[in-house]
Amino acid sequence: MQQPSEGLHFGKYKLLERIATGGMAEIYRARMTAAAGVTKPVVIKKIRPGYAGNSAFLSMFVNEARIAAGLSHGNIAQVFDFGEVDGEYFIAMEWVDGRTLSSVMRRAREKGMYTLPQPLALLIAVEMLEGLAYAHTRLDERGRPLHIVHRDVSPQNVLLSYEGQVKLVDFGIARARLAGSAEPVEHGLKGKYTYFAPEQVRGREPDARSDIFAAGVVIYEMLCGRLPFEGKMPDVLRKLALGDFPRPRDLNPGIPTALERILLTALAVEREQRYATAEAFAEALTRHLHTAAPDVSSSARAHFMGYLFEAELVGEGRPVLLPREFLAQMARWTQSPLERRALREVSPPVREPAAEGDEEERTPIADLELPLPEAPAPQVAPSPPGADEPPPVSRPERTTLPLPALAPATPDAPRLDASAPRAGGLPRMVALGAPIFMALTATLALLVSTSTGTFSVELSSSPPGAAIRVNGKPQTARTPALLTQLPADVEHLLEVQLPGRVPWSQTVRAERGTTLAVHARLLPKRPHTAAPAPRPHQPPPPRELRMPAGRISLSSVVHAFRVPYVSTAQMRLDPSRTYSVRVEGQASLGGVSSVAHAGYFLEGDSRLAARESFGVLDGEDRMVRNASRLHVFLLDANRTDNHGTLRVRVREWGNGSADTILRVDARTHAVKLSRADRFLLRGLEPGTTYEFVLWDTEEPAQTRGFDGGPVSRVLGLYGAGEGPEAAPGLLTLLEVGRPLRIRGTSWLQLAFPDDHLTDNTGSLLLEVTPVAGPDGPPASPPPSSSTPPR
Repeated sequence: MQQPSEGLHFGKYKLLERIATGGMAEIYRARMTAAAGVTKPVVIKKIRPGYAGNSAFLSMFVNEARIAAGLSHGNIAQVFDFGEVDGEYFIAMEWVDGRTLSSVMRRAREKGMYTLPQPLALLIAVEMLEGLAYAHTRLDERGRPLHIVHRDVSPQNVLLSYEGQVKLVDFGIARARLAGSAEPVEHGLKGKYTYFAPEQVRGREPDARSDIFAAGVVIYEMLCGRLPFEGKMPDVLRKLALGDFPRPRDLNPGIPTALERILLTALAVEREQRYATAEAFAEALTRHLHTAAPDVSSSARAHFMGYLFEAELVGEGRPVLLPREFLAQMARWTQSPLERRALREVSPPVREPAAEGDEEERTPIADLELPLPEAPAPQVAPSPPGADEPPPVSRPERTTLPLPALAPATPDAPRLDASAPRAGGLPRMVALGAPIFMALTATLALLVSTSTGTFSVELSSSPPGAAIRVNGKPQTARTPALLTQLPADVEHLLEVQLPGRVPWSQTVRAERGTTLAVHARLLPKRPHTAAPAPRPHQPPPPRELRMPAGRISLSSVVHAFRVPYVSTAQMRLDPSRTYSVRVEGQASLGGVSSVAHAGYFLEGDSRLAARESFGVLDGEDRMVRNASRLHVFLLDANRTDNHGTLRVRVREWGNGSADTILRVDARTHAVKLSRADRFLLRGLEPGTTYEFVLWDTEEPAQTRGFDGGPVSRVLGLYGAGEGPEAAPGLLTLLEVGRPLRIRGTSWLQLAFPDDHLTDNTGSLLLEVTPVAGPDGPPASPPPSSSTPPR
C-alpha cells in the first residue's frame, strides 16, 4: 500500500495512507482534528492535480459531493465535508472499517467457497437495496423528488464493515434531477460495463430500475460465483441487449426456484418487467430469507467477515470469536465437495476488471472499439478419470487441515485435533472438502466443549508448520491445529516455535463453549551477533519528579490506577452496537472556572482495543464500540467543594430510539488518585509554554494484555498551585506522536486508567520541552527530528 509523505497535512486533515488511486482521483485514509484535540477517522477523495482543470470531471466530482452530502442513511457512507485545499478539490466521507464486497467474494473463493452462502448473500443484498431505496426516494427541501440514480452499483462500491454493516459508496456518476427541470439528458455510457442495464446499452437515460438491474447482477454474482454477462465489452453489450445469460440454477443447482424467479425478475431486459422499486426487490428477498433461513440473524454478517479475514484481524490485535451457532450454520450453508467441483468446472472464477482498491475509469459509449483490458478467466480443465482433484486455491495466511484420529489426551493436556500434512500430499476427499470438514469438526468440538465446560482454540501461524506447546507441554501436531477441551475460565499459555524464527507465546482465556481464533506471526531472527552485555538492574520508575526532568518513563504497571466503579456514573452498552457520546453542561470542581469535560473508561471483551478503552469526553461526539459498560468520572483530590452536574448524552447509531442521558455529579463521581497510582511532574513555570510528546519504547505500554494492543495514550490532569491535592485541574489526553502544548500550569499528573492491572506491561517515554518563555520568544527550541529518541 503506498503511503503519502509522513505527517502530510491537508487542510484540517492529516493524510495517513493512500488506499486507492485511479486515473483521475486518489483516496486516502485520513484523520480530522477538531477543537480541543478531538479526532475523527475519515476518507479523503481528491482530484489528482493533473485533472484539476478538467471541467467535465470537476463537474462530476462536485455533483458527487452535492448528492452524497444530502444523503443520511445507515446503508450509505456519509459525506461530511467538501472543499478545496491549495487548488485540490476533495470530499471527506465516513471511514468504514472493513472490505469491499469484491474483496469479500475474492477471499471466499480463496477459502474454497465459490459462491457466498445464500443467507449471507441475501442479508448483504437487502441492506444494499435499502440504501438504494432511500436514495431513489429522496426529496428536495420543497418536497420535489430528486430522482437520484446511482448508475454504478457494483461489488467495488459496496463496503462491508467488520461489524457487519453494509454501506453503499461512490455516487461519482449519479444524477439528481429536479422535477420539471430542463437539465439535458446525457447519453454517455458510464460505469462498469458488466453491470450495465440493457437500456443503458441502448443509449436511454437510466432510472431507478437500472440500479435494480445492477443490484440483480451483484446478487447473481454472489450466488452463482460469476457474472451473468462476461467477455469483452462488445460481447457483453450484445448479450445485455438480448438478455442472453445462463439461468442461475444452471450454474448453482442449490438456488431454490423461488429465489431464481426473484433474480430473473430483477434482471428482466425490459425495465417495465422488473421490480418497480428497490424497496419491492428488498421485500421479496426478505420474505424468501425468512422462509428459507429463519434462524439467520444480521450478526452473521459480522461473524462471516471475521471468518474470512481472521488472519488480518488477529494480526491487528483483534481476536476473532466465532459462536458455535454460526459455525453450525456455516457447516449447513457450505456446499458439498461434489457441488463445488461441478460449479468450478462450469463457471471458473472470473478475474476482476480492476485490482482491489483501484478506481476504475468510466468508459464512454464512443470507446466501444477500445474495450477495457481484461485477461481471460483462468480455465480449469476437467480431471481425467482416476486423477486426483486439483488442490484448493491457496490461502495466504493459514491452511486448516482435516482431523486425523485423535490421540489419547492426558488429564492435564488439551487434545489436538490437527496434525502436519502427510508425505505425498493430501487425500482426494481431503483436498476437496477441507473447508467444510473443518467447519463440521469445529462444530463438533464446540458441542463437546459446551457439555464439559471447555473451550477450543484454532491456532495458526505464518509461516505454518510450527511446533506447539500448551502450558509447557509439547504437542505432536503443528500449526495450523485445533486445540479442544481447554478448561474454560482458566488461563492457558500457548507457545509456537519454528527454526529460524523468533519464538511466540500468548496467554488465552475464554468462556465455555467458544472457539478462539489465534494467529502467530513468526518474525525472522536477526543474524547472530556477539551476545549483548547484560543490562544493569533498573530501579522502578519514579512516581514524582520536578522540572527539569529530562526523559520520563511512564510505566503501565507503576503509573496505573484501577477505576473505582463505585465512584463512576455508569451505563450498560451493547458490544455489537456503535454509540456516539458527548458531554453537555458545566460543573464546578471548587475553582474559579467550571469544567465541561469528563474522563471515561470502557469495559469490554477482547475486541476492545486498549487505545480505545479510555479518554476524555467533551462537547464533540466521540464514537464508542465493542464496549459492554461506560464509566464516566471527574478527577479531583478534594470533592467536598464541588457542585453541579454534567449530562452525558449517549446515542445509539442506526437506531431511532431516543438518546440516553447519563448524569455525572461533580461530588459523587469525582475520583481521587493516590500517590501510588499516578506520575506527578512538579515545578513547571506557569508563564512558560511547554510541549509534551509521548513516544513508544521497545516494549510499548499495554493495559489490556497482548490482545488489546499498545495503549498509545495516557490520561492527564494539569493545573496551577502546588499540585492536584491543593487545586483542581483540567483533563487532557496525551497520545503517542501527537505533541501537546500547555501554558499556565504548575504541575502535570499522568495515569493509565484500567480495570485489571495484572496484564499490564511496557512503558511510554515522555519528553517535556519549553518552547516559549514568559516574554513570548522561544526558549530552548524543540528537537527537529520527528523520530523518537533512543
